[in-house]
Amino acid sequence: DYNWGYYYQWYSNYLYVRGLYDKSLQISDTALLFLKKLEKSSNLAIRNAAAFQVAETVMGIGATYGAMEQPEEAIKKYQESLQLFEASNNPQKRRKIATVYNNIATVFFLLDQYAKGLEYDLKSIPFHLEAKNEEMLAYAYTYVASDYMRLQEYDSAKLYFDKADPIV
Repeated sequence: DYNWGYYYQWYSNYLYVRGLYDKSLQISDTALLFLKKLEKSSNLAIRNAAAFQVAETVMGIGATYGAMEQPEEAIKKYQESLQLFEASNNPQKRRKIATVYNNIATVFFLLDQYAKGLEYDLKSIPFHLEAKNEEMLAYAYTYVASDYMRLQEYDSAKLYFDKADPIV
């Protein structure tokens, strides 16, 4: 069942990349059926792996809704995935939490809700620092700077551009 869940999760990603969003959502639902069944396994390792894949799949559903220009649904799914990642014990959970914060921020940015986007971009930074992922940290600093630019808080924007500069 795990292999099927994993297969359908990745197949839904393939469909997403190809722009087949409705089909991607259908296949994501199939992945969730397999993965959620495994969350009840007597094997702890299987339960943990399945729970993490559920969070990944829900995050992908959020991205799909974002691409379909359904921001409320995207945010709802991103927030659901955030809760699932927070409950996870996977070593990659902090990196994924940072990504979800940035994804939520992007939806708000596209809605011209820059203060809300800034809130989530700022939340991502400690997670990127902890993950020691300089590339994503540079992006996070740049995202924060762009949020401040849209809010016409130029001194704050410059501060974050300066933080990004040495690691870009």
